[in-house]
Amino acid sequence: MKCISDCDGWLAILPPGNAMSAVLIERGSTPRMIGPKQMKITYEATAGFKKPSAYVGFWKYASSLIGKELPPDVSGAGRGLDDVLAFNANTRIFEAIGIP
Repeated sequence: MKCISDCDGWLAILPPGNAMSAVLIERGSTPRMIGPKQMKITYEATAGFKKPSAYVGFWKYASSLIGKELPPDVSGAGRGLDDVLAFNANTRIFEAIGIP
């Protein structure tokens, strides 16, 4: 998890963005990794953390800071606070990069 700091139109220490990854292993006599054909993994922010845009100015200044307009509470990577982890076929890990 990265920190989040307030900003203005000229400076942001770090844009909002966290990463999450998971490996799902089926237990048994021969454990095996489960992939996207067998399972979908989701994440969801808890009730008190669903509106980071209400507390920091990043979304108001996103255009000048990262060069594109963003909807409130969506990261520069296009991730929201409730979403599905994508499966990375190279690493065989479910991941979400850029959660605000």
